[in-house]
Amino acid sequence: MKVQENINRNVLNDALNVMKSYRFRNLIDSKEDILNSGIYSEEEYYDFIFTLYDEDKLKYSLFNFLKNKEIATIKDLKEFSKEFNHDLKKILSLSYLLKYENLIEIKKNENTSELEFNIKNKDFIKVKPIYEPVKVIFDSKICSGCGICQGICPVDCIKIDNGVGIIDDEKCISCGLCYTVCP
Repeated sequence: MKVQENINRNVLNDALNVMKSYRFRNLIDSKEDILNSGIYSEEEYYDFIFTLYDEDKLKYSLFNFLKNKEIATIKDLKEFSKEFNHDLKKILSLSYLLKYENLIEIKKNENTSELEFNIKNKDFIKVKPIYEPVKVIFDSKICSGCGICQGICPVDCIKIDNGVGIIDDEKCISCGLCYTVCP
C-alpha cells in the first residue's frame, strides 16, 4: 500500500470497495484458520492482506476508469496500464475478473475485430460478487495451470491435474489465498 498516495474521493472509494469485497472479507475472516494451519506466520498473513488490498484497489481503479468511457478498447487499457505503471497483461487479467464478477462486458467489435470493454453495472456495490476461491478461474478456463494456488493453500484442498484445477470443497476454508496469488 502506498502511504504517500494522494487522498481523493476515488482513492477513498476504491479503499472502501476493497474492504467490502467478498475475497478481502474472506481473507480477514479466515485469519484464525490460516494461522492455525501452522504454515504461515502472522507477518506472512498480513503480507497477503496488503497484496490483496493493492490488487483489488487496482481492479476498482480500472473499473472507475472504464466507467468514464462509453466504450473502452485495448488502446484505453494500454493508457491505464501506463498511467498506473502495470503490465497490460495484468490489466487484462483484472478486466476478465471484472467480467466474471458481472461488472463489465468484453466483446469483439464485429466491424473491427477489436475487443471492447463496456460497463455492465455502474454501481458494483449492488452486485455482490461471490467468489468461490479460484473456482471462477478454473470454470472460465483462464487458468494457466501454474499451480501457485495449490502451493499456497494452507489446507491442501487444491490439486492441479494436467493443467486443470480441482478444489476439494470439503477441505476448503474459503480464505482466498489461492485467489490472491493467482496470476
